[in-house]
Amino acid sequence: MKEWIKQNITTRDALMFLVFVMFSTMLWMSRSDNNQRQHTISLDINYIGITPDILFAESLPQSLKITYTDNNRSFFYTKPHLSNINIDLSNQLDSHKQLINITTGTMQQVVKDELPPSAVIQRIEPASFQTSFTRLKSKSVPVVFNGSLQPAPQYQLVGDIILDPASITIYGKKETIDTIKKVTTIPLNITNIKDQYTNNIDISELQDIRFSQQQVTIHAQAQAFTETTIKLPIHITDLPANVKVKTFPAEVTIKMQMAVADFHNFKQSDVRALVNYNDMLKATNGFVKVYVATETTHIFNTKIQPENVEFIIERQ
Repeated sequence: MKEWIKQNITTRDALMFLVFVMFSTMLWMSRSDNNQRQHTISLDINYIGITPDILFAESLPQSLKITYTDNNRSFFYTKPHLSNINIDLSNQLDSHKQLINITTGTMQQVVKDELPPSAVIQRIEPASFQTSFTRLKSKSVPVVFNGSLQPAPQYQLVGDIILDPASITIYGKKETIDTIKKVTTIPLNITNIKDQYTNNIDISELQDIRFSQQQVTIHAQAQAFTETTIKLPIHITDLPANVKVKTFPAEVTIKMQMAVADFHNFKQSDVRALVNYNDMLKATNGFVKVYVATETTHIFNTKIQPENVEFIIERQ
């Protein structure tokens, strides 16, 4: 027998015979099951069209149990890989009846659209459901950041911390939302910020209150900074024409910080050391305060030494 196989297995007739045997086997297997297959699957329900102001009297079903038969006898048949279905409630929520009613026929149609054409539905649990709903009151309130953002060493926060959106809509009973003036983010303490910082942050929950959204986006900007020191003469402001003033010392040292990117464009003329003549007239101890004035926005954390100077007023 072995010798016959070795001699004839590669011949054209032998190959055709093997193909015929395989085809016959597959045909027999595909026809061997004359009974319909029965399946039971559970699907999660995704409800579409529900707005945050809708309050249902009873909880909606979260899943469906479906039993169906299928007369598809294909050898390659596999069960459908379903995990959820969508049910759109928007049309019923627009109704003035304030009633949700999903009938058996509606439920069967939704399920049938997700099953193979050869499937026959035997049972759906629940087959239908009904519940009433009410609409909650709403109003817009600001969102307040609850936390701190700390820049990395040699960095400085630039500008304000921004929340996007700056306000949200809250929903609840009128007597409840009337007492709420703002909502806050969950506590957040972030350190070592460099350059642009952006992150999503949750809003702290409030009892019996719903939000139009559960998160806001926080934006902050940090820049690398450097420190420089300059000496400037003191200028007197509001000085009458017939008056001459001398200060001791005549100049002050100003230490300041600025972004590294702005340092090369910085000029000493961007900053002035000022004393107001009217402050001198009010002084009782012979000293007057020195102020720093600048029209630029990239200079910060200025320190003056000395902060107060002596003065002499001479009338001409």
